[in-house]
Amino acid sequence: MTSWYTRQASANIANGNTADADDIDLELDAVKTGIDNSMNSSTGHAHDGTADNGPQISLTASVTGTLGVTNGGTGAATFTDGGILLGSGTGAFTVTGQPTNGQLLIGSTGVDPVLATLTAGEGIDITNGTGTVTILGEDATTSNKGVASFVSADFSVSSGAVSLGDDVVKDISTDSGAVTPATHTFTIAGGTGIDTSGSGDTVTLAVDSTVIQTGDDPQFGGTVTVGQDIVHLADSDTKIRFTNDKIEFQAGGTTFLELTEDTADDATFNVPVYAFPKVIEDTGATNTLALTDANTVQRMNRGTAQAVTIPTNASVAFTVDETQIAFLQQGAGAVTITGDTGVTVNGTSAGSVTINAQYKSCLAIKVATDEWIIVGDAS
Repeated sequence: MTSWYTRQASANIANGNTADADDIDLELDAVKTGIDNSMNSSTGHAHDGTADNGPQISLTASVTGTLGVTNGGTGAATFTDGGILLGSGTGAFTVTGQPTNGQLLIGSTGVDPVLATLTAGEGIDITNGTGTVTILGEDATTSNKGVASFVSADFSVSSGAVSLGDDVVKDISTDSGAVTPATHTFTIAGGTGIDTSGSGDTVTLAVDSTVIQTGDDPQFGGTVTVGQDIVHLADSDTKIRFTNDKIEFQAGGTTFLELTEDTADDATFNVPVYAFPKVIEDTGATNTLALTDANTVQRMNRGTAQAVTIPTNASVAFTVDETQIAFLQQGAGAVTITGDTGVTVNGTSAGSVTINAQYKSCLAIKVATDEWIIVGDAS
């Protein structure tokens, strides 16, 4: 054990039977200094069990109670298994619960941090595992943000900057029309019968001066405004030509009719609507007329009797003097046409007629709000 004071020589302490007071004072001072040093943490005994430092002090047998924070302890006797210690100033340490998969210690201003998992935002997926947190970006869609890849032929990406390729506008060809790309701009060229022009951010499409009708059996209705010629698709020499002051009807290149006018402009004229009536087959035992039956031929085709009801104007508002419905009995079953309650047929309220025989017909004409006349081979 290391000496914690230097003992004076005995000859200096006692000389015969007489003690030297100065030497005794020196000896006592040395003892005091040794004791003081033994109580000083920096110069005293370590009590670490090594030579000259004395035996180790057992915390179990020699120390009782809980060692406080100010004395280098934690201030607590037990902690949650797997918990995380949190300092509390000079107070005892606190401890969190054991974190579950994916939980992290997240700070909270002014208070102790808490255990929590990361929250995924739009386009982000988070998977919590044992000791792992995996963060992945979702694939982008039209309705969801996420990670998108770029087609190298259309885009270039450098240091996070995306640039549009010069030829991102693709070539489009249809019916002699085309769209031609040129450094993020494109030109629209008109197809058959179409002229195009542009100014600034405006593109104008116009029908060529020669209008070509491609239908096999064209029908026009209402007011039609044309340019110079209406040409038959299969025969360019057959046309209606509009000049400044006349209309020419040509066939095979020869004008066979010419109409003149005083105005010096393109002709605007009314063309009457004409169409053959639609034929509708009716095979049911009973049928009440609908608005879509106006100006049609009802082909009655059933082996047994058929009954047709004309509804009131309140139910189906057929146009007076513009509605005609023909009935043709194709099948063997007799066809009877009856006015609903309140509907007059041939002068009789709720009256009716029956087509006289198979392959015979009649025509129903609306002449007033709830009045019809039926003519033909029916009685």
